[in-house]
Amino acid sequence: MQDGKQGDVFMISNTVGGTDLSFDGSGDSTLKVDTFLGGPKTSKSDILIVEGDVTGKTLVQVLNTNPGAAQLDRKGIPVVFVEGDVSKSNFYLEKPIDAGFFDYDLIFRPTGSGVFELKNHPGGGSHILPHVVTFTHDTFHNTTETWFDQSTDLRALLAEGSVCNDPARRQDVVRCQQLYNFTPGVWVRGAGAWLDLEDNATTKANGKTYRYNLDRELDIWTFETGIDFGKRDLFADGDILVFGVLGGAVESSLEYKSLSRNFHLGGAEAGAYATYLNGGLFVDTLFKAQFLKLDPSDVRGFPDKLDSTTYGFRTDTGYRFGGVRHGPFFEPLATIAVSWNETDDFALDGNGIDFNDDEDVRGRVGMRLGTSSEVWEGTTMEPFVVGSLWSNLSGSHSTTLTSGGTTFKFTDDPEEVWGVVSAGVNFFNPGAQTAVFAKFDYTFAEQTEGVGVKGGMRYNW
Repeated sequence: MQDGKQGDVFMISNTVGGTDLSFDGSGDSTLKVDTFLGGPKTSKSDILIVEGDVTGKTLVQVLNTNPGAAQLDRKGIPVVFVEGDVSKSNFYLEKPIDAGFFDYDLIFRPTGSGVFELKNHPGGGSHILPHVVTFTHDTFHNTTETWFDQSTDLRALLAEGSVCNDPARRQDVVRCQQLYNFTPGVWVRGAGAWLDLEDNATTKANGKTYRYNLDRELDIWTFETGIDFGKRDLFADGDILVFGVLGGAVESSLEYKSLSRNFHLGGAEAGAYATYLNGGLFVDTLFKAQFLKLDPSDVRGFPDKLDSTTYGFRTDTGYRFGGVRHGPFFEPLATIAVSWNETDDFALDGNGIDFNDDEDVRGRVGMRLGTSSEVWEGTTMEPFVVGSLWSNLSGSHSTTLTSGGTTFKFTDDPEEVWGVVSAGVNFFNPGAQTAVFAKFDYTFAEQTEGVGVKGGMRYNW
């Protein structure tokens, strides 16, 4: 009956006066129907009527003629009527039908004989809705790492009293004074991260339990540039305040492995920052906003694009033991980072989606270890490793779906704790007013694993 138009009726009838009709679904028995999977008032299907008994098994293949998304439909869509003996196993779907936020399954309803109906329930497309909110926060926080890495080359600008005023270290005076010519300066940074995220969800409906594999890949790319200004001896002799502005471009993607769902974020970002150095103490603070477009990549039930704005701040603090002299150093680290997101809510195809504006709070404790040595005249190399333990301090993200007068709330629980191990190297050439860095990150948790790379350059005059 499949011809691209729903509403056909095919009847298998007894001969006149007959009562012994039997339909046997043997071999590759298949029933193909057109069905408009819409809402309680719009759904309609081709129908098979059997005026007799049914045995065997028949696969039902459904062509969804609705280009949009389905609504919640508790009524059901009749597909097969059987007037004789029949069991629920006689007609079946290979798997539930993905119709956007709801999946359809073939449900048997005994009526003395039997009716097979398509009924829907919240599917994988509903369970991933809060992932969109998490996606925006992950993109924001991952890209703040790029700015944090650019601030590490300022750690060499330690307290003047520790080196420049040390009569026993006169050979360091010139180097120290050159390092103090730290502003104005410009910098550029680029970064990429590739993460595998594991997740699953279940829906119980119509006497069945449906399980969904929500594993996905998260890729994030960013390019940032900024300009530094600064002032020495602001609050105390030898302290340094560096402040500036930054801008950049951000691209990220979220691709599901078992669901036909892909999302992309892209756009611009802008921010302001300040770094305070006093002896070994450093405090870095960033305020940033990302102005992005969410592209659902033709995901059924979504509009073409949605505006998504994420803004927040990050503060890192620590103490560098080791100074600018050649030799080892270590830095205990602590971080607090907070973001808020506003993604457009929307209503389409009879469904309403509300992305709740949940804040995202993350904290870190860590340690950075390294050593400083002169690799050739005028150039200092600082290889380092970093170990970090991060924690989600804000809990879950949520989204509500309203359809057919019923409201569903779906939540995503990000990792509570995760670790990051990093290795990198900084090069400083005060005579050339240049610093460069490269860094590799490995992220691991119970349901998360991935890598990241970062690199960049700073030039001052």
